[in-house]
Amino acid sequence: MESIYAITYYVLECPNLKLKRPTWAHMPSAMVVFSAVLASYFLVTGGTHYYIYAVILWYWCPYQCCCHVL
Repeated sequence: MESIYAITYYVLECPNLKLKRPTWAHMPSAMVVFSAVLASYFLVTGGTHYYIYAVILWYWCPYQCCCHVL
């Protein structure tokens, strides 16, 4: 299996790019990273909970005429 990888990487070679970081880009503070992770967590779980709520209403609502608008 390792020989297959060796052949593949012998044929394909990564280009030697000289990339430089932009001067305006800097490391964000720890509080910014924490806030972004916390906000994305609530956005993901909020969407998941909304979807589960909509599915429950779709299948088990006694008023079938108004709940199918979701």
